[in-house]
Amino acid sequence: LNLAEARDIEGAVGRAKVASVVGFSNRFGGDVQTMLRLNEAGELGDLISIASRRLCFIDPENTPAWRRDHAQSGGLLFEINIHEIDWMMWLGGEVKSVYARKWSREAGPRHNDHIWITLNFDGGATGAHEGSWLSSNPQFYRSVEGTRAGLCTDEWGTQLFMARRGENRHPHPKDDAFDLRAHFLDCIEDKVQPVADVHWALKVMAVGEAILLSAAQNRVVHMQELF
Repeated sequence: LNLAEARDIEGAVGRAKVASVVGFSNRFGGDVQTMLRLNEAGELGDLISIASRRLCFIDPENTPAWRRDHAQSGGLLFEINIHEIDWMMWLGGEVKSVYARKWSREAGPRHNDHIWITLNFDGGATGAHEGSWLSSNPQFYRSVEGTRAGLCTDEWGTQLFMARRGENRHPHPKDDAFDLRAHFLDCIEDKVQPVADVHWALKVMAVGEAILLSAAQNRVVHMQELF
């Protein structure tokens, strides 16, 4: 629910000397797997921007009480859209600073039902994310833009498109989804290193904390402030 609890979990894993895998599910989908592979192969050129919009409607009257209580769920950001932050960081790398705004039905520095986020990546790219679980206009898509080519999904990620600079976009096949469950078994059997462990998750949670701090204080938050 917050950075302090994430640090406690990281400490517990370290003391126990066990493997850890964090289920950031969105990064394991075929669309993000394809974006990452093509980026690592240099097909996109230098990264310019990474974007995500995840707007949905979850009826507060028909959802469990714990989810409506931001003290128990963490609100939209930590309950759902932290997964979007994770995959954007996976492509973009270390985050230098954050600027964010938020809206919520109830007042409170950590309440968040609708969020707008700008991420300043250390490598020079910019990330943009908008998320909501009280939207009257559901939308869900992702995109990445480079100096040579870009990729984007259609709504809900059923298709992936690629366009090289100066050319029309065309459908691009998606890689197979990453098998998280098999990967977890391999990790606890010491066969492979985790692709997303508690140490990585701590970085993602720190960006989440910076988002709420930025929105509460209406200012740019530099990540070094949290470490």
